[in-house]
Amino acid sequence: SHKLHGDRHTLRQLGDKLSYIFSLPAARHMNKHHPKIISAPEAVNVLSQRLEKYFHSDDMRVRLSDGIVSDAAVGGDTVKLNSKAMFSESDLNVYEVHEGWVHVGTTLNGRAQPHATWLSVGSPRVAATQEGLAVLLEMLTLSSNPGRARRISDRVAAVDMAENGADFIEVFNYFRGLNLSATDSYRVTQRVFRGGMVEGGSFFTKDISYVRGYVENINFIRSAITSGLPELIPMLFLGKLAIEDIPVLYQACQEGILTTPKYLPPMFDNFSGLYAWFGFASGLAGIDLKGVQRHFTRLFKDVPNVVPTFELLDDTEFDNNSD
Repeated sequence: SHKLHGDRHTLRQLGDKLSYIFSLPAARHMNKHHPKIISAPEAVNVLSQRLEKYFHSDDMRVRLSDGIVSDAAVGGDTVKLNSKAMFSESDLNVYEVHEGWVHVGTTLNGRAQPHATWLSVGSPRVAATQEGLAVLLEMLTLSSNPGRARRISDRVAAVDMAENGADFIEVFNYFRGLNLSATDSYRVTQRVFRGGMVEGGSFFTKDISYVRGYVENINFIRSAITSGLPELIPMLFLGKLAIEDIPVLYQACQEGILTTPKYLPPMFDNFSGLYAWFGFASGLAGIDLKGVQRHFTRLFKDVPNVVPTFELLDDTEFDNNSD
């Protein structure tokens, strides 16, 4: 029910809007293009090779785990993949930047500090900045997909329902009513009730941090640019921090107490592209989107709502190959 910094909309309102966008028929069709055909041992090998190139000066590991509920998780400098799960190429792209570049990266950047090694250790207050930055990297690298984006967005509704007294079955049935599969409905519900009580009254609210942090990271970058302080942007990777910490940490860098981040994604290392991207976004933010949508709704009114063209092309190619 909280509102975002400087905005009048609640987190639940934003989550519902995003869930709607990512549940449209075209989005569901796109999800078919990401089959989970990669075994866990294969995924470990692929991800290990990618991350060893990125973290060229440090030891970090990717390993199988039987002790995690999710498909992937991070502990310090180790990325853990669920040994019982199957993965898509899109999953590995997401884990490379989300778990690797952000979560492991900020751990190693914190450890590399000459004094403030506490920046390598997370706490609840940094969760939104960390998870939001990880989701932002998924988007900037085009690694995510509509199914993944919907799962992140749906978590906001699940937490809100739990906060208002819903039990496990009620939350599960809510998502089934929105045409989410039984498996995906169970997973999003399970994340909110892990460590709590299925009958309600005790639950885990961390999952609101993904959407909230995503918006706050974008707003921070846009504000840094429009304030003429783009040099603050790479500080997001200094370690496990909250956005509010960045001004004082930047001053400490200027004074030589802290060192700049050791590992930075390419677009944050040379942030001229980010400046252009978010500069345009800030300049266009004042446009009346509802008016624009009305214009294009009229333009699209005679377009038939059928299977997207790219889906038909893929089916044709499949039929030709199968012959």
